[in-house]
Amino acid sequence: MERPTQTQDPAQDWDPNVYATNARFVADLAGAVVDLLAPQPGERILDLGCGDGALTQKIAARGADVLGVDASADLVRATQELGLSAQVVNGHHLEFSQEFDAVFSNAALHWMRDPTAVIEGVRRALKPGGRFVAEFGGAGKVAKLIGAIDEELTARGQPGLKGHPWYFPTPETYRALLESHGFEVEQIGLIDRPTKLPGDIGGWLDTFADSFLRVLDPGDRAAARDSIVDRLRDRIRDDEGVWWADYVRLRFKAFLASYSTDRPWRGCRCARRAACVCPRQTDCRASCAGQGHRARLDHFGAGRARGTLWDVAHSRADLQKTTTRRAAGNQCLSGNS
Repeated sequence: MERPTQTQDPAQDWDPNVYATNARFVADLAGAVVDLLAPQPGERILDLGCGDGALTQKIAARGADVLGVDASADLVRATQELGLSAQVVNGHHLEFSQEFDAVFSNAALHWMRDPTAVIEGVRRALKPGGRFVAEFGGAGKVAKLIGAIDEELTARGQPGLKGHPWYFPTPETYRALLESHGFEVEQIGLIDRPTKLPGDIGGWLDTFADSFLRVLDPGDRAAARDSIVDRLRDRIRDDEGVWWADYVRLRFKAFLASYSTDRPWRGCRCARRAACVCPRQTDCRASCAGQGHRARLDHFGAGRARGTLWDVAHSRADLQKTTTRRAAGNQCLSGNS
């Protein structure tokens, strides 16, 4: 919820100077996810929801060829002023095609409320075998803040959080979305990270929660904002007067399975997750033919993804034709590894 990006409500304004003052902690706390990305010199990387370019710059400093995209023209301009390549792009409508070795995103995906459209665009943008590494708001994030906002709006006759701009999924939900689009998830999980704010909660509300107050008459918004601050004073401020946001992060790393155009599937795997590379150059994840395990295959037809997972079983005869050895134990058969 920290970084303004692709699906922002038209009523949500993003000022690079205000963002730098109230939200610099976002990039400062992102070292772990950048390390998880592990950008390499010469790699082509897309920074999805680049904000003001602070992390785009860090990725570029490691030698990668990085492009930042964001829905905010003002923030894209700020990124460009750092000497970086950046474009105004809506994250629901990525039009890149097999251009990037990796797609990276920090504190942005929870602003994109149609995750299926986003993941489909990321899949199209990645080269076969490319990786998708991100961190964003997960289930339970800023629950105390949202609760206080809801209380205030309800008291003012506006129940239901009509201006709620965020998507905070569970790891199980987001894993399923990734896998249904042909990604192999290497790791995913929630991280509780109470976050010290640079000032009081009012600055955070001004920067990130403006859309909630847009349901009120303009003359009532300042008083509502001050009342929310009062409601939160005893909930998220410590004895030393420091304000803490109850952040929960969802961090993941996933790979897009390689595929061959002469095969009707890609990205197959079974629960045992033993690696197998077929002689037909399909990057499978299946167990040995003798095990008879069922594998989920991301089905392709007419050269494009149907977006549907098919639950099928490898034919033992077919695998015997295309393999030359049987590995022991949980190892897979591999004819051309």
